Amino acid sequence: EEKSRIVDKIIEHTISSKFPGEIVLNLIGSVYTLTREEPGTSLRDAREFATLLNSCGRMNRAGLGIAIGIGDRGESYQEAQQLYSEYKTQLSKYMNWVATAPNATRTGKNVVIVNGKGIIDESMTGAVSSLISSSKLFGESKVTIVTTLTRSGEAKISTRATEQLVQKGVNLGKILQNLSPKYGGIGGGHAIAAGATIPSSELDRFLRDLEKSLDEMLA
Repeated sequence: EEKSRIVDKIIEHTISSKFPGEIVLNLIGSVYTLTREEPGTSLRDAREFATLLNSCGRMNRAGLGIAIGIGDRGESYQEAQQLYSEYKTQLSKYMNWVATAPNATRTGKNVVIVNGKGIIDESMTGAVSSLISSSKLFGESKVTIVTTLTRSGEAKISTRATEQLVQKGVNLGKILQNLSPKYGGIGGGHAIAAGATIPSSELDRFLRDLEKSLDEMLA
């Protein structure tokens, strides 16, 4: 009941402030409650549970996530909470670097490319690209492309589109699936989020081709 009243007041405010209709619609969604988990914990809400597990993988502690997944609610859970805090801190540092470093980004007509070589860990490119895209830091009309080098020396590319671009026909998964083999790599994913790994020597050519494909698609 309290949540309903809060939502009603927020909707009234957004309408009176003439916010776009889609913002109002996005206020209402589904909540997935894991009823066997303790109330008040980050595991009770399925989205928070998934985020906690995701942070374990992103921080190269997959085993910790597995332990929680199979039921450890003691030491592993406490350690994962600390790791999640470190994960958020690391993401904040990356976002600050993207926003302030002079040579961190290059902006094209339909893309913003983040050169994370030597800065962004290979396990974090997807999270960084998602944050940049959802933050609208560079607007809603650009595909976010984050690149870095893997420990084996390959180039890793993570891309994110906005809902607006997907509605215009952008399908990053298909684009990367088709482009990557041309450069000796592999790629794919979903319409709104996709990734690829290619030889680092081919990165510049790959990015030019990717940008060209998006320009043609959005012309």
